[in-house]
Amino acid sequence: MVATPLLYTTQVLQKHWAFLRQGALVALEYRTETLLWIIIDFIPFIALAFVWQAIFASNPTISGYTLGMVLQHYLLVTVIQRISECHFEQFRSQEIRDGKIDFFLIRPYAYVQQILTSEISTKTLSAIWFLPALFAFSWFISTFETQAATVTANAMTILMFIGVVVAAYAIQFCLSLIIVFLTFWFEGSSGLEHFKWASVAVLGGGIMPYDLMPKWLQGIIAHLPFRYLYATPIRIMLGTYQMQQADWINLAVSVGALVVLTKMLWVQGRKKYASAGG
Repeated sequence: MVATPLLYTTQVLQKHWAFLRQGALVALEYRTETLLWIIIDFIPFIALAFVWQAIFASNPTISGYTLGMVLQHYLLVTVIQRISECHFEQFRSQEIRDGKIDFFLIRPYAYVQQILTSEISTKTLSAIWFLPALFAFSWFISTFETQAATVTANAMTILMFIGVVVAAYAIQFCLSLIIVFLTFWFEGSSGLEHFKWASVAVLGGGIMPYDLMPKWLQGIIAHLPFRYLYATPIRIMLGTYQMQQADWINLAVSVGALVVLTKMLWVQGRKKYASAGG
């Protein structure tokens, strides 16, 4: 009786490890493309650093922000991007259109599990390659402002930041899954990926510091869960915001609602799915 649960746990871990290893091998195969995208991700922030330097040339502070704080904002955006953003919509949507998910409908390892384990392994390797680029970017912004590359925070703040970023990843993962599962009904649903990018950039607070945004845009963002993707964790690290109980409740409800919606789309989508051949 004791051996059965242990055997089951071992088998589950072996399956997860197999898909983690497979994802890592795929990531290694496309390592050049991954490195290229890491470099491309930094280019807009490099350009913005020069823009903000010109803006702060005549004003040492704007709405309580210094040049160093703004540059720290973009430094944190690059870190959060690498941890939480998901970009598997087009590839996975193509799998569904081509009828290549049959294996996961008849095997005990679910399709969503395979996507998740593949994402985790890819992100792990990507993080290793990302570190040198992050250090280079940190050095670059420190040439504008000495303290720009130094973000100080206590242990509680760091834990709060990690908790929100993990939830942000769950939100981004669910949004990507929703776009993928819409392929069961709409062949061109993967095009929504670009709409998601734009929405997250503007409504998530990554494009510029939240407190420097127009008041009307702040009002919109304050009522949407997108604020937890960039604006809230960055403000936490900069010491300009503290998570309240209501924030944790809103965050939990947002993640829970997205998980339920994702599950519903997957269940209903499988009923419409059809493939032929072998």
